[in-house]
Amino acid sequence: MVKDAQEFTPAAFSVPRAVQYSGLTRTYIYSHRHLLDWRKAGRRSLITRTSLDALIAALPRASPLPGALSLLSTITANSKRGEYNE
Repeated sequence: MVKDAQEFTPAAFSVPRAVQYSGLTRTYIYSHRHLLDWRKAGRRSLITRTSLDALIAALPRASPLPGALSLLSTITANSKRGEYNE
């Protein structure tokens, strides 16, 4: 069974598409190029999706700002009581 072409994710991306896919900047991608698997297709340089995914997975987890969790719990508690309006 052939699936719709929009359901497929490319195996490799050009640099502009890698920026779109990952949310990383072009500068970040080039400065970490030694961690990525690059392929050449004619004049085009492609970055494999698996190496891009691995780079993203290796990024440190973001921690919430101090006080953000207490603010979130206050907003949640107030909204349950109907006291919070945006």
